[in-house]
Amino acid sequence: MGEAAGIWDREAWQRHPAGLIYVTVAALLTSNLLNLHAMSAAIACILALATMIFQMLREPDHSSEVYFLAARFLLPFVIQIIRRALKP
Repeated sequence: MGEAAGIWDREAWQRHPAGLIYVTVAALLTSNLLNLHAMSAAIACILALATMIFQMLREPDHSSEVYFLAARFLLPFVIQIIRRALKP
């Protein structure tokens, strides 16, 4: 492969999930910082991410990766809830 780090070289179904997540985040940032016409790209990326997650769930060997992605998504919200609950 190339000079990319290990996570970027990993393949699932001849695709690169880390790259797909990167493109999804980039599209979401673009849609929030630019006009509403970029929303179609963000929706397409979200659907692509949902498709990737669905495919990962269908393969028992990759189901732990889906749980890891969900945990990384939910962790900031959980931390914020805890911080607000502990704030005097």
